[in-house]
Amino acid sequence: SVYDAALEAFCADEDFWQRWQVVGCGRPAEDMAGKPMTIQVVVDMSGISLMTAPREWTPGPGSQPASSSRGAQALPPDTLVSLSLMSLQDARDILAEQRMRTGRTDPSCLWLEDALRTKDGGARPSTVRAKQKVRKAG
Repeated sequence: SVYDAALEAFCADEDFWQRWQVVGCGRPAEDMAGKPMTIQVVVDMSGISLMTAPREWTPGPGSQPASSSRGAQALPPDTLVSLSLMSLQDARDILAEQRMRTGRTDPSCLWLEDALRTKDGGARPSTVRAKQKVRKAG
């Protein structure tokens, strides 16, 4: 589908991801039928304001993979994709609220959990560890 091609191209746009400190992206949780193409995007807000980040993306020459692993079609150059931005903290808050209410992450937000895990450097320990006291020699 055109949406799959747009999502794949957006994921491949390293310049955009680096410039705007993108942490991850995924499909909107709600059905977007009849609405403009939208990609949910988590950005690391350290050093930039969410207000200055772009709300739309168009594929550039370097954003489309030379060959698609899924056989996605090439996007027309005038393709315009809406970006639904959230900060890293907002993403953490959304997941924490879901876990508190239901004890798990909603399947539509698994991409969000993966993005945060990648940003934080892998899975966090599931148990709280106490700080160890340092004893002085002597």
